[in-house]
Amino acid sequence: MRIGLLSDIHANLPALEAAFEKLISEGCDIIVHLGDAIAIGPFPAETVQFLRDHDIRSTAGNHEDDLVLGFSTTLEQRMGQGEREHYLWTHEQLSAAEVEFIAQLPHRLDLSTGDSRVRCEHYYLSDDRVADSHIDLGRPSLERVFGTEYEIMAFGHTHRTLIDREKHPCFINPGSAGLHHIGGPSIMIIDAPVGHEVDFRILPVEYNHRLMLSELKRRAVPDHGFIRETFFGDI
Repeated sequence: MRIGLLSDIHANLPALEAAFEKLISEGCDIIVHLGDAIAIGPFPAETVQFLRDHDIRSTAGNHEDDLVLGFSTTLEQRMGQGEREHYLWTHEQLSAAEVEFIAQLPHRLDLSTGDSRVRCEHYYLSDDRVADSHIDLGRPSLERVFGTEYEIMAFGHTHRTLIDREKHPCFINPGSAGLHHIGGPSIMIIDAPVGHEVDFRILPVEYNHRLMLSELKRRAVPDHGFIRETFFGDI
């Protein structure tokens, strides 16, 4: 069994298309997106449509919860006017069918591959929604918030790649497929043949970033100047 993982595409459709093509070319049996499909990029509706139309199994991230459940208290307290306008613009781009698709996404997805059980989620839950804060990524903190029930624990949110296979559970994170600001866009493959040791591979994603950046401006995405500088300042 070969599982393709990507996370935090953040409405970057060209990056999603490139990531999907690469995972398909690698022979993945299942492809999973670990949440935060919307917000930041200029293609929220098209991204949701792509996930749905290509049967990419997905979990809800904090940005999906912000749409379905409303803004969290912590986000409300720290959100500036530009950020608020951006979120509201993102939500306005989505049709009723796309919102319904997002509302049905689970927070957790469990898979079995080879001799291992894999739990997939965007990040740990707090008050029945995805936490939008960050914790220390040391093993004690990860075991505390994610537990130790599964052989492999896959999560996103941090935009940082991680493979911690010191012992069970193995904690893994494919990084962000849609943003550049920490290490470049990346995806991950889990190879888990029955009776053999599980292998993890992190792969870079190459795509036409100019299209994504031009659409930020052309579509007048709120806060697009801040987004460009903060998340794509290296290109």
